[in-house]
Amino acid sequence: MSVLKGLRFSSFFGEIGVDVTGANRAKTMVALQYNRTSQLEAVAPSSVATSLAVIPAPTWDERVDDDGWYDTAGEIVITTIASILIVLTFATTLFVAVNHKNPVISAASPPFLILILLSSCFLYSTTIVWQLYATDASCAILPWLFGIGWTLFFGCMVLRTW
Repeated sequence: MSVLKGLRFSSFFGEIGVDVTGANRAKTMVALQYNRTSQLEAVAPSSVATSLAVIPAPTWDERVDDDGWYDTAGEIVITTIASILIVLTFATTLFVAVNHKNPVISAASPPFLILILLSSCFLYSTTIVWQLYATDASCAILPWLFGIGWTLFFGCMVLRTW
């Protein structure tokens, strides 16, 4: 620290001047902090401060998290659409399995059709998992669902058309 004391120079960020306490006295730096409504507010220096600094920051147990599961209209709509698509996909899979001897369905390779349909269920389910609370389980399952769904979906399509 003794090397920095008395240091003064110009930089990309402006004038830098370190005093004996180690503080930059040549340029006033603005300290910003997020408030409870996720808005940025200046908390220092006092000449530009719009609110008081929250020091120390509350512990994780003291913080307020009022987000619920599927508590916005957008989350409810997306989850409803994904759920309807999953049900329709299972119904289509059942239809293909039952009518696999039909000449039209037989020409479309029923095993590939069923794998493509089931893999799309994996992909639809990622939108549901994505909206859950961030836990170790939900964070771990999301890339697996997406990876398996994507690989099966496009792998079957490529093999079918090759």
